[in-house]
Amino acid sequence: VAETPLVSGNSTRLLVDGADTFAAMFAAIKNAKSTINLEYYIFEDVESDGERLGDLLIAKQQQGVAVNILYDSYGSNANKPEVFKRLKEAGIQVVEFNPVNPLNPITLNNRDHRKMLVADGARAIVGGINLSSTYQSSGPGKSGGVENKPGQHWRDTDLQIDGPVVAQLQTLFLEHWSAQKGPPLDRDKYFPA
Repeated sequence: VAETPLVSGNSTRLLVDGADTFAAMFAAIKNAKSTINLEYYIFEDVESDGERLGDLLIAKQQQGVAVNILYDSYGSNANKPEVFKRLKEAGIQVVEFNPVNPLNPITLNNRDHRKMLVADGARAIVGGINLSSTYQSSGPGKSGGVENKPGQHWRDTDLQIDGPVVAQLQTLFLEHWSAQKGPPLDRDKYFPA
């Protein structure tokens, strides 16, 4: 269907809801040695175990890890502009997917619904979970939730993938990055030997 070859030698892990997924994402980011690519429809400065995503990404950038973010301008429009400004000022490359232009109806409907993290070209986390605090709210019938957020809960699943097939996901990210006129990236750095 995707016109790509099947690739063996991979391992997968099912990630159910935000708690599992955010813990896996933060671990992948912490363990990254060379590159971190994030492509999300909704990109918020989420938190996992008391640590903010923005702080972690900036720390990795300062360690010499190349961090690239591609976010959908419509899906992430509720985000505070200071979040992206802070990341850019720290040297992280941030690209807005199809900035919304009311004079161009094509940009209104052409959205990027991908939810994907690729670390070092060897580990990927993909699925339906956005980088949004809504995925951290308590499920139905439970008390608690995110402070100052309504008691809603979005149920979804992600998949952590380790192995050679991650190169295909890395290629998808780089194609979208290039199509959105992101700064040139040294492709050799993004694919492990």
